[in-house]
Amino acid sequence: MSMYPDPSLFLILFSPAEQGTKLILLNMLTTATYLSLPLLWTAMMAWVGIKVGAGLEEMLGSTMRPAQGAGKIAQAIVTRIGRKAGL
Repeated sequence: MSMYPDPSLFLILFSPAEQGTKLILLNMLTTATYLSLPLLWTAMMAWVGIKVGAGLEEMLGSTMRPAQGAGKIAQAIVTRIGRKAGL
């Protein structure tokens, strides 16, 4: 009962309006905390995942450009050799 200072549930339920208001406010705050913190954590992890994925894609793209260029050169050489051999 650390969240509710009054140990008697009967007294809490039938107490004056001030105690009932405190109880309602405490319930609303704890519910909002239980819902908002996991949503915030999930949103932060999604943002980090998107940024890491974009960084990896950029890194892989920059390392593959020279290989693609070499492949195009090799294709042109093989095409020229094939044309000369076919004549």
